[in-house]
Amino acid sequence: MRFPTSSLLLAVLVLPTVSGCSSVQKVTSGGSVTRTLAMSDLNSQFASFQRTPEYNFLGEAVEYRQIGVPEYDQMFARAAYIKGTVQVLTAVAGRFQEGRLSLDTEQDYLFLRAVAGFGVQTLPTLLQEGPALLAQIASLRPHQDVPLHKVPAALSGLNQMRSNLTGMDAGGLGQLLDTVTSIQCQVGEAARASETGVVPAYSSC
Repeated sequence: MRFPTSSLLLAVLVLPTVSGCSSVQKVTSGGSVTRTLAMSDLNSQFASFQRTPEYNFLGEAVEYRQIGVPEYDQMFARAAYIKGTVQVLTAVAGRFQEGRLSLDTEQDYLFLRAVAGFGVQTLPTLLQEGPALLAQIASLRPHQDVPLHKVPAALSGLNQMRSNLTGMDAGGLGQLLDTVTSIQCQVGEAARASETGVVPAYSSC
């Protein structure tokens, strides 16, 4: 099988937004909404994959509150983006190591190429950003920063943000980056083997 050899599109870090693939559930408290992160919110390359259950590693697992206060909304969304990214990369790495995703299958190959490229581009920033966002929660004063009727939603959003950032330690993220980098290396080896017809005796990854 010959794999596509076009340049890998790498992710640009942006705040997740609600697209046509994201679900929005209205919440009565303070006129806020709860949004569900979709894989396409992490990177547009994932839009086609998220329609296939075996490639959709988010489902409705990552939610975040939007209360209409930009400073808080951006932090809530960013925390969800970080959790969603780590969740997808961890699940994909685990499934690849178990042999449930294979570079010998074209669709798996395309998916692994997109995910690994995204992870290698994104994780170094998250190593710094995740702990910094978690520390920032303590400095927030929702009773002073937001309108009174939005305070309950802000407090709920902060609790959800804290939950989304739990477990984002530098050691764990560093190990995940090493694993994703190895997958990207193996993707490159598979592409070269497909082009040349020569399979290396051993992997250098």
